[in-house]
Amino acid sequence: MNDDALSLSFSAPMSTAEEDQAPQPQRLYLVGRPQGAAAVWKDHPQMGDAVFVDPSTWSQGSFEHPGIVVFVPQDLSAAELVVGLGLLARGRGEWLPAVGEIVDGTPTLRPLSLGYAHEVSDARERHQDPEGAAPVLELRKVISEISIARHDINNPLTSGLAETQLLLMDITEGEAREGLETIQRQFRRVRDMVKALTPIRLSDV
Repeated sequence: MNDDALSLSFSAPMSTAEEDQAPQPQRLYLVGRPQGAAAVWKDHPQMGDAVFVDPSTWSQGSFEHPGIVVFVPQDLSAAELVVGLGLLARGRGEWLPAVGEIVDGTPTLRPLSLGYAHEVSDARERHQDPEGAAPVLELRKVISEISIARHDINNPLTSGLAETQLLLMDITEGEAREGLETIQRQFRRVRDMVKALTPIRLSDV
């Protein structure tokens, strides 16, 4: 199965007291026409408890909790897509808006990144600078930069950790060993942080 396939589960409804103590469940929204292309999506087992939203009647309240919002393009006009993104942009929390399509029978999403607000003049100025514009305006560029940084950090990190471990084999006691053990712990901490970035990558789809 490709990396973009939707496969989500949802928590059961909680009481008011539980909601005050626990994070809101991530929701999956499907935006389309009841009798349109979205009907194929609704019947797919991967869609689980997806919340269906009809663009002809939606409002800010249609998206009650943050989550993934799948826009079925065959069912929406360009104007409706813009309105939908505007509703999400004004909401609180983290949203993943995406255009949905069926690929080899699998519901697949292609994300539409929501960024922070920028003045037009600032965005245009940044766009002239390849080192500064894209990370702000394009999610794919951000992911690419994270991948490069992960690789660039890993090389010296691996060498430093290996050299530290070799020194620890020769130095068995004293302040020097304590210092090396501290260095080793910090190297391992950085290694774990870099490893945590591994899932952040571009899909092959």
